[in-house]
Amino acid sequence: MKIHTIINELFKFLTGGSTPDKDKALIYKFLESEKSELIICIAGKTGSGKSSLINLLFAPIPPQNVHHGKPSTREPREIVYEDEDRGKFTIIDLPGFCESVEHKEKIEDYYQRFLPLADVVLWLTRVDDSADECDQIFYRTLNPEIKSKIVFGISQLDAARGGRWNYKSNKPSKKQIEGIYNKIMTIKDNFEIEEEGIENKVVCFSSDRRYNIDKLVYSLTKYAKTSSKVGLKITPKI
Repeated sequence: MKIHTIINELFKFLTGGSTPDKDKALIYKFLESEKSELIICIAGKTGSGKSSLINLLFAPIPPQNVHHGKPSTREPREIVYEDEDRGKFTIIDLPGFCESVEHKEKIEDYYQRFLPLADVVLWLTRVDDSADECDQIFYRTLNPEIKSKIVFGISQLDAARGGRWNYKSNKPSKKQIEGIYNKIMTIKDNFEIEEEGIENKVVCFSSDRRYNIDKLVYSLTKYAKTSSKVGLKITPKI
């Protein structure tokens, strides 16, 4: 698949979303920049939805294997889209973190090796997963530069506890929203995220329901600009 095809597919998720038209244009210009090289790392534990999201956003061939609750990514997988006149677009799917004591050191080595290479890192956690201690311990070992390019994704929002998803309007129910807010605050406290900018630093979404995917694409692009060679100034969201 060509880079321009991937860019067009990503941009489709912004269509009809809440992202201002001005920012959509800047994002498209950023992604379309000639001779650019963009690296995105997808991190997180098994069951957080890494493979499902990659299949949705980037449509790799062959698609990522998805086995709910079972490790489907045991080794880092690089998905590369490259055009001779356009540069390179790379997605690195990292294995689930802290799978077992046996593989812990090996997986930590993968993370230490690949995270510094990324322009932006999407660190996923399930909305109903309360066991973040393993992630926190490793996160504290990262240097500030790597931490600054991490976007935390709260996935599988339709599985949030406290109520049932509103399928008619395709959004969380009122009862689910309280639990989702608590999850955001837990991540904020556990990973010491500043209140300012948390809206784009922590993104809640559902791949299955295609909910808030536009905001996820927006945030990934926003944070990619800080380490990418291509400059991008995005209007702050209030």
